[in-house]
Amino acid sequence: MARTEDPGATPWDRVADLLIGQRHVVEIARALASNPRIAIFSEPTEPLKDDDVAQLFSLKRELKDQGVAVIYISHRFNVVEEMPIAFRCCAMAN
Repeated sequence: MARTEDPGATPWDRVADLLIGQRHVVEIARALASNPRIAIFSEPTEPLKDDDVAQLFSLKRELKDQGVAVIYISHRFNVVEEMPIAFRCCAMAN
């Protein structure tokens, strides 16, 4: 059963024992380990705490600086406004 409080994760923890936000961070790290040229983030902030969201946006800026194309998909326009990470923004609705 997954933990319900966040004491912090260590490299020795099993992914199955991590909180959902921590699992999400592991998944992002795994995807970036292959040094991609394009990174697509779909609703990446949903399970994250505020501190983790700030770190994620910092990471996206680093990726951009390294020449990685970053595609960010979110329904939270306020997050995009608070943390400008794009040269272009496209809003779509149905």
